[in-house]
Amino acid sequence: MSKRNTYNTEFKVAAVARVLAEREAPSAAWCYHDPIEDMAAVIALARQKSDAAELMRLKEENNRLEEENEILQKASAFFAQRVGK
Repeated sequence: MSKRNTYNTEFKVAAVARVLAEREAPSAAWCYHDPIEDMAAVIALARQKSDAAELMRLKEENNRLEEENEILQKASAFFAQRVGK
């Protein structure tokens, strides 16, 4: 009886990312050692992490743009007052 290897989720995510990023043969990075359902779960987790990172980046960019917009509004109001004098 052979012992089946078990891999934690982090290892699976890293293996899938390696295959997708480097276009490496799946067998070289584990992909076919576990059932397809596990692969789908790993891919979904990788996408979820990627989406979360993108959402965080967009939120930070949105905050920066809001601050820039506020500064421009204040500057516009300041210069509008000076022109009116």
